[in-house]
Amino acid sequence: MVTEMYHGLNAIIDVYINRKDYKRADYYIQMMRQNSNSFITPNLVRRGNELLYYNIGRYYCGIGKVDEGIGYFRKILTADHITFNQKEAAYGGLHTAYQLKGIPDSISKYAQLFVNANDSSYRHSTVESMYNIQSMYDYQHYQQRALKAQTENQLLWLSMALGTVVLFLVAVVVFLQADEAEKGSIGWNKRRL
Repeated sequence: MVTEMYHGLNAIIDVYINRKDYKRADYYIQMMRQNSNSFITPNLVRRGNELLYYNIGRYYCGIGKVDEGIGYFRKILTADHITFNQKEAAYGGLHTAYQLKGIPDSISKYAQLFVNANDSSYRHSTVESMYNIQSMYDYQHYQQRALKAQTENQLLWLSMALGTVVLFLVAVVVFLQADEAEKGSIGWNKRRL
């Protein structure tokens, strides 16, 4: 329940920040703060809450409290579990914040870090895509082999069943011929006597 609430409220906050409707975004941020034990901690970014910190940083930059926004972006970077995409978002947020503050050295620094994180994220996602494609190929390859083996197995059972039927029919024909021959020889023996 808490996770669904987090994702729902965070998505709403993101939409309102993108629309620059900071009053409504603030309303939902305050709802999140009421559950601060679950989502917002003073010094530690809990795993899974990185997007919330990013959106709060964007919110503060949007309402002109750039220093507070910078604090939230930096908190994301201090987490030891962040992904390439989260790092890219944090650097992008810092780049935007320093643009708003008009500090050229920091703008260029975080622009370069953002680009580097973006490249790392791209390389990482490309490698992941290659592994996914390889595993899909392997899965299809093994699935085709399993289907071929299953078909061969079915053909073997069909051959065995057909062979059994043919052997049974041959046995019946041989039995009937032997019976006819015996009946014929009994009749011949009776005529001879």
